[in-house]
Amino acid sequence: MQLVAETAGARSVYHLNVALVPRRDDVRDELMQRGIQTGVHYPIPCHFQPAYASAARTQRLPVAELTAPRLLSLPLTPHMDVRDVDRVCEVLMEVTANEEPT
Repeated sequence: MQLVAETAGARSVYHLNVALVPRRDDVRDELMQRGIQTGVHYPIPCHFQPAYASAARTQRLPVAELTAPRLLSLPLTPHMDVRDVDRVCEVLMEVTANEEPT
């Protein structure tokens, strides 16, 4: 499991809290069973969307293609307190503990 880090010289707007995880759908199911809702944003790389179909024929975007099936949006709301954040982190670490780094 790996959190998506801020790029040097940029600052996150904290719209999404995204992690790269192996077996995304399995991890997502395990988190849901423990009461933690997640989301999947941008499951298909943009250049594979119908509006950009011509780009997919002319250019490959390997990072987007590699990460899209592993992106998992974690809970991020102003209503979460430190205990909520700690619980999400602990459960995510448990669920992904035996996985190879992504």
